Amino acid sequence: MALPGGRREAGDQDLLETAIRETFEETGVRLRREGLVGTLEDLRPRHRSIPKVLVRPFVFRLNSRPRTRPSDEVAACWWVSLGRLKRSSCRIHVPERKLAVDAYLIGPHIVWGITQRILSALFLKTELA
Repeated sequence: MALPGGRREAGDQDLLETAIRETFEETGVRLRREGLVGTLEDLRPRHRSIPKVLVRPFVFRLNSRPRTRPSDEVAACWWVSLGRLKRSSCRIHVPERKLAVDAYLIGPHIVWGITQRILSALFLKTELA
């Protein structure tokens, strides 16, 4: 489970434009700069199999739930109420080993890794607001 995102391209004005473009390319959802609520702190993936990239999460507000159109690189798009996410610790299987991870559960699905860390940062920020 992941959030939309990707690398900045030469034609992108800034990372905000990258986020808007990648969200549209991956999900068909059109974001607008005016909908930007803010950013969260930059993060780096912790798992050694993931490239050493810097991730800047952008948070947008939408007035309604738009339809999604998953790209070839996306298996499915889900809208989930933040209140439905259940915090948990899980054991997951990655190549050649098992890991104990902090996670959010959505039914049988596990949200872990950098996606879990982004959601945790969002929850912390909204609790402080």
